[in-house]
Amino acid sequence: MDKLLLSILFLFSVININAQDDFACIDRFIKAIKQESLFSPSPTIALYCGQTTNIKCDSSRQRVINIGINSNNASFVLDTSYLNCFSKLESFQLSNFYLDDNIFYSPIVSQSLNSFTIISPTINSFTLSQQIKLNMSILKLSFTDSTNISPITLQYLQTVKQSIEISKQIGYIDYINNGNQVNLPSLYISSSSIPNLKDIEIEYLQLTVPALTGGFNISSFENFKSFEKVKKFAYQAGANKYPIELHSLTNNIMESLDMSLLVSTALTSPLDFTMFTSLKKLKFKGSVNLFYNSNLPISLYPQSLEEFDFIQNSLTNFPDLSLIKSPLVSLSDNSFTSIINPFNSNIIKTLDLSNNTKITNSIDDSFCKTIVYLKNNGMNGTLPDCIKCHLSDSTIASWYSGNNYDLTPLIDCTSIIPKMKISNGNTYLYGSNLGFLATSIKSIPSITFQIDTPSISFYSPQYSISTLFNISFTSSGSNKQFTVSNDPFYPTPKSITFKTNLKVEFIGEYFSYDSSIINITIDSINCIPIEVDFYRILCNLTSSIIENSSNLPITIKVDNLSSSLKLNSNSIGVINPIENCKDSCNRGGSCNFETLKCQCDQLHFGEYCENKAIQCQDPTCGGIGICDIKTGQCDCGLLFTGVNCELPAHWVSSIEPPKESGGIVILNGYFSNQHSNLSVLIGGETCIISTTSLPTISNITCSIGAGVGIKNISVSQNTVTWFSNSMFQYYNENFNCPNDCSNHGNCNSNTGICSCTGDWSGFDCSSKSNQQTNSTIDNGSVSLNNQDTIYSISIYKLIEIDFNGDIIKEFNFTNNLLWDQTIINDQTTNSKIIKYNKQIIFNAITSTSTNITTTFEQVGQTSERNFAGVTFQLEKGSIKLSISITNYPYKNYLNSLQLLLKSNTTNNNNDCTDDNDTNLEKNQSQNSQLDYITIKNVDKVLKGRFINRVISDDRSTFITNSINQSKSSSNEIIITFNLPHCTKECLLDPDFSVLVDPDFSTSCGSKSRKWVIPVAVVVSVVGFLALVLLTVLLYKKNRINIQIRLKTLRDK
Repeated sequence: MDKLLLSILFLFSVININAQDDFACIDRFIKAIKQESLFSPSPTIALYCGQTTNIKCDSSRQRVINIGINSNNASFVLDTSYLNCFSKLESFQLSNFYLDDNIFYSPIVSQSLNSFTIISPTINSFTLSQQIKLNMSILKLSFTDSTNISPITLQYLQTVKQSIEISKQIGYIDYINNGNQVNLPSLYISSSSIPNLKDIEIEYLQLTVPALTGGFNISSFENFKSFEKVKKFAYQAGANKYPIELHSLTNNIMESLDMSLLVSTALTSPLDFTMFTSLKKLKFKGSVNLFYNSNLPISLYPQSLEEFDFIQNSLTNFPDLSLIKSPLVSLSDNSFTSIINPFNSNIIKTLDLSNNTKITNSIDDSFCKTIVYLKNNGMNGTLPDCIKCHLSDSTIASWYSGNNYDLTPLIDCTSIIPKMKISNGNTYLYGSNLGFLATSIKSIPSITFQIDTPSISFYSPQYSISTLFNISFTSSGSNKQFTVSNDPFYPTPKSITFKTNLKVEFIGEYFSYDSSIINITIDSINCIPIEVDFYRILCNLTSSIIENSSNLPITIKVDNLSSSLKLNSNSIGVINPIENCKDSCNRGGSCNFETLKCQCDQLHFGEYCENKAIQCQDPTCGGIGICDIKTGQCDCGLLFTGVNCELPAHWVSSIEPPKESGGIVILNGYFSNQHSNLSVLIGGETCIISTTSLPTISNITCSIGAGVGIKNISVSQNTVTWFSNSMFQYYNENFNCPNDCSNHGNCNSNTGICSCTGDWSGFDCSSKSNQQTNSTIDNGSVSLNNQDTIYSISIYKLIEIDFNGDIIKEFNFTNNLLWDQTIINDQTTNSKIIKYNKQIIFNAITSTSTNITTTFEQVGQTSERNFAGVTFQLEKGSIKLSISITNYPYKNYLNSLQLLLKSNTTNNNNDCTDDNDTNLEKNQSQNSQLDYITIKNVDKVLKGRFINRVISDDRSTFITNSINQSKSSSNEIIITFNLPHCTKECLLDPDFSVLVDPDFSTSCGSKSRKWVIPVAVVVSVVGFLALVLLTVLLYKKNRINIQIRLKTLRDK
């Protein structure tokens, strides 16, 4: 308890000591200026603080914070000791004392002193000889006329932070510039000359100068050219000339220019203000003779202008408002006699024409798109509806008071037409006669609007998503509510009724209050709207329709959104309900009222438009690609990649490999014309880029060391990497023939292909030819029929796959596809050629499509053919199959194609069911240019030969293939060819032969005949661009045996 008491006593003593300190300071000061009589009889700190006229204290009434007093001692010399005595002094003002300029050069200890004002000091002369040390915000010096003031150096004032005001009661002060670059705050000065402000940056300058006859230095006008760093300038001049020198400021920062001038004579040419590129406010007030040909003296305005005032200037001719480039304009207190209609400005949003008492005419409705103040004019006539509809608001009514207008509000206003939309993240309320005050617009749900264009458009950043609003306008004096959507939707009728044979009523939603944007046709007859709102339309037909008609086509169009349907009956009085699509297409598209299917807009997708589009990071995809709204990713096409398609794509379309000893590698494809940080890796080894053959847009040359077999390859440049597995293979010069040609032929080790002797045939010369097989070609497929065994071959599917092997797009050719057929008889080869063609449309709008052409040739005579440098023989009576795929539009530059063939084998002889298993054998070898398959059913053998090369844009490369049992049927085999990214042409050449086992007989019990029917298959793929993809793929030797139980025809 004792300790607490001691603490309280100590705190009280400290406060008392501090209070005594301020008392001593103020008591000493009051006595020095001889103003004790103001605080008699016995001054105390409380007494001083209670006299709020001259002294103010803080809330504790213990600390002096403000002194403003008149000295009663003209000889009193103020020094800093008086100011430093106070600990919390914020403002100091003193008049009628002797000013010693040394006070400006002595530092003031108090950090709180903010304002220092000196009024009428009793000195004969004043000189500011060095930089002042008064570190404060506000400095005011007001001298008597008798004081002789030396020119003040502007640089000496730079320690003042906020405002400097220096003046004489009568007369002017000159200012000089010592050349140092400084920043000054707001400066209020009166001078007999224009100061030189070179290298002096001033936030605000108010300059007052005398008339030409009042001692003004006219040659100082040249100093206006030094005002480049004056941000805001207010200029007042007596009878003087216009400061045209200001218009030489080509690199100025001026944002505000305010002039009050007594111009001696009117201007001889209009003024150009376009050099003031930062000017926001331009004001002329109370000027005399500031005209050009009795008109507004300005011809060109800066684009940055936000406010223009030309007030109290006695201008008589109403200006051309279209020339004034400012949204806020005041022309009040002039001498106009009339207003020129129509209002012709697209920039002015607020126009003040008040206090032009000589105006007698009125304004027309062209002034509806601006807020116009017409108070205290002599105007007559009728105000336009845009104003009359909102006179219930007293603020709006006051704008037009003091005239001869009838200001009775128009309560039942039918010309208010609201509409809404979402644009650039804002909700806009727009239309006609919407009022002039955003605060008068009330809505459910609540939304706060700002003015965009008065009476026409208001906006709000709120509710940038689809919302239905109930809007009312308090300034209209009516409680009427308008239902409006900020996301206009297709007009949705719910019922249609013929009220009479000419009058039709539509009940629904998402109609409009604006009849001018509603167009309705019924059976091609216009129906003119006469009553409209959000939920209802009543219209009159321009001609009648036969009563009791059905299936009448109707189109309802609201602005650019329309709905079409058919009406069941036009019987008078019958309400026709209209069924809508499920969930009204989730407001993501329009409903086809006939099929009840949704047609989604660009921002939605799905059967019922239930999915919202996912916007890409850059919706324009760099102006190169297309945004996929389902994934939110840019589809950059073939030539570009990256999030916003900002990076050039590249790919390898073919490779010219070296021998196994190593050497030059040529990569062909597309590599753009940018090769930043180019590198090529083959099997993990760097392929050294050639310095003599630089990379081009179509090829790269590099060198690699010795190696064997298949390698992966990657090409990196421009931060993009292209990669492929098993595309590169070292070249092997020696190849083996299958079964050493069965001792019935000669082996070509350069190609690995047999040349059979005598009447031996087949890829291994193990069979003999026989022409007893019939072939049937129909609708894109071929059937080979030999007694009870039937082989058929047809195109099954074309599949586009991505880099990971996932299916991107798939085309099935067995789904009752109808082909266009052409038959050609080739007299040269004695062959019959049948072509089947089908066009597949990818995008009807961009005309993107591909053509699939299948060609069957019934070979009329034995002949040699060459493919990829390999020569082979086609037997008379064989079938050659070619498949062409042209202009395929790949989804991505890394994608490729797979072509699937289907082979069916059937046997209709139940006597041979014990031998009805089908055996498939596949033989592949790296030391061969060929892959082989053998399929045996009963005594019939189908042998396939595949040259493991493809010609891609006239270049040879490797491909792979696979053969598998069909998942859907045990008697089907699917042959898959893995095609590269062909951009001009890919040509594939498998070779099939139907053979007969050497022990074959016409019945199951006897086997004596051998025969072979060769079927050569050539597949060509013409790509989308004139580029090449060359895939080199070889396989290790492997053998696959598959047992397939074939169904006979009789089993079906």
